[in-house]
Amino acid sequence: MIPPSTSTVPQFERPGPPIFSPAPTASKPFIPPPPPPMAFPIPDRTSKPSIPDSPDSLISRQNGGVDGGVVKRPPLLDRATKPAMISKEYEVQILSIYDQMTMAIERSIDERTRSRGSGSPGAVGLYNMGNTCFMSATLQCLFQTPGLSEVFTKRNFITKVNTHSRLGSKGIISAGFASLSDTIWNGTYTAIRPSRFLQLFATEVYTALNDGRQHDASEFQIFLLDALHEDTNQAARIGFEQNYRGGQAIRQEAADFLKKHYMFTASPVNRILGNISVSEVRCLTCGESSATFEENTIVSVEIVSTSSCSLDNCLQSHFSTTRLDGDSCWNCPKCKQPRPSTRTSKLWQPPTVLIIHLKRFSMFNGDFEKNTAQVSFNPESFDISPYLHEAAPRDKPNYKLYAATLHNGRLNSGHYTAVASHLKSEKWHRYDDETVTPCEKFQQSLAYILFYKRC
Repeated sequence: MIPPSTSTVPQFERPGPPIFSPAPTASKPFIPPPPPPMAFPIPDRTSKPSIPDSPDSLISRQNGGVDGGVVKRPPLLDRATKPAMISKEYEVQILSIYDQMTMAIERSIDERTRSRGSGSPGAVGLYNMGNTCFMSATLQCLFQTPGLSEVFTKRNFITKVNTHSRLGSKGIISAGFASLSDTIWNGTYTAIRPSRFLQLFATEVYTALNDGRQHDASEFQIFLLDALHEDTNQAARIGFEQNYRGGQAIRQEAADFLKKHYMFTASPVNRILGNISVSEVRCLTCGESSATFEENTIVSVEIVSTSSCSLDNCLQSHFSTTRLDGDSCWNCPKCKQPRPSTRTSKLWQPPTVLIIHLKRFSMFNGDFEKNTAQVSFNPESFDISPYLHEAAPRDKPNYKLYAATLHNGRLNSGHYTAVASHLKSEKWHRYDDETVTPCEKFQQSLAYILFYKRC
């Protein structure tokens, strides 16, 4: 324990006895989650029910809508000749979904919760509705993320929704997320039940995450951020071919990439969370090279030890130069045949908020095993300069930890919690489903997803 006068950031314990009781193993067989997709992925919606794009299309709700009926999905109106991102008519319909979400939250509050009185704004728990801790822990970290809580409010989110986007949910997920966020920051109750949001998410994004089983928090986070990004992407989503060679021209090529990239992907989500990296491949025979830029909302790194290591050790390995030999040889365009090569990946443009996913789960003998290694890191200061490309700008490379998703137990039978620094007071809290308590320390071996903000 550190005296309050020294630091408000929680201190970290060495691995010890589990501090959480693992959730019971699901009765249904565990289905491993797919590998995390790339930045702003297009989710696999093969399991999503077909919803006709017509004014009469409806979203069925489990047990009905707010009053046991149905919640009408706003019609997908033809706005091809209209300059506005969202019409007044559509705005009213999306806001009605926000209001219905808020009323559903209010009506789900039981007498026991009401008797506890009001909660603290920004420190409100989320009830576990049956293996939904993966969702709750993720949401709590996002509610404390600088920028997101300002964008996704009733007043602001509606101005960001782009109804021309063919992807996303036409603002439905944004309405649900904003309703939850506003309720959390109102602090009317000590805990709320996000059942309607889970139903919306299952209908609009990924049905499998509402099957009553435990799921991967990083998987849910990627799908949620993708949906919010697509809802608020104010540019036409098109692709372009990269024919960059790297080397001395890398700065000019990066400028060209960024100019084109933001012509087809421009949302508040990638403005806050999007990091740009560059991968360079160089032929060891003739010296020919190629460079490819990409944007991600999360950096997923392998843990380099099974006992203990540092976050820097993991990042050094992740961004190290690798040799491409044998079947992995690069098909050199100059040699016109596969050649031994090197590949190096570095950050080019770091984000305002940097999210690092520690890959604790790996497949072994047909099942997932968890690496419980203690990954040490400095919560007060994290310098990303060593992981930037040598030609990249180096403005404000220092970050500070503000939240973390924790996992205890196995992938399919464990328990997720979160710790986060309050966005306004900067006091740390532990979020364990409906229970929110002050936090001064947590087990470092439980850290799964780290959230850093630029200093």
